[in-house]
Amino acid sequence: MKFKQFVIIFTFLLISCVNKKGDEKVEKEIYNSNRISNNLISLPDTVFINKIYKKKLVYSSKLDTIKLSEKDNRFIILYLTTQDGIYNEVESIEKVKHNEFTTNENSNLIPFEFTFTKYGIHHFSGIIEDMVVLDNYYHDGKSRVITYLTTIEKEVFVIEK
Repeated sequence: MKFKQFVIIFTFLLISCVNKKGDEKVEKEIYNSNRISNNLISLPDTVFINKIYKKKLVYSSKLDTIKLSEKDNRFIILYLTTQDGIYNEVESIEKVKHNEFTTNENSNLIPFEFTFTKYGIHHFSGIIEDMVVLDNYYHDGKSRVITYLTTIEKEVFVIEK
């Protein structure tokens, strides 16, 4: 239910950021971090096929230092896939079967779950999209959107239980 509320609020923010003439009222900044491996998510090297693993990710980034006012927002979304491949952008991971997880309000804790349905060596891949929306940041009323992307990749061996 909370994810649906997030999507509705996020969509409203995006729609409200464009005026009737189509001129942008948002200045966007996107930063990519280096690829990381097992630093954020502790996963075993070997997992069982068709077993649901429930984990929690405690996420922190450079955007934690930004003090938000009541009108500002922060969204942290974890995009995960067990499809083989390396995904460096949100658009690329959205093209394959994936799951999306988000934080609870005012928290850097992201609960998530995953399962593998094929035997062998596979990649557990994901992207953390950390987005801060500073409403009316500039004197002309434009908002500022800062996005920080972190790529997660872990090779795992999937075996029978």
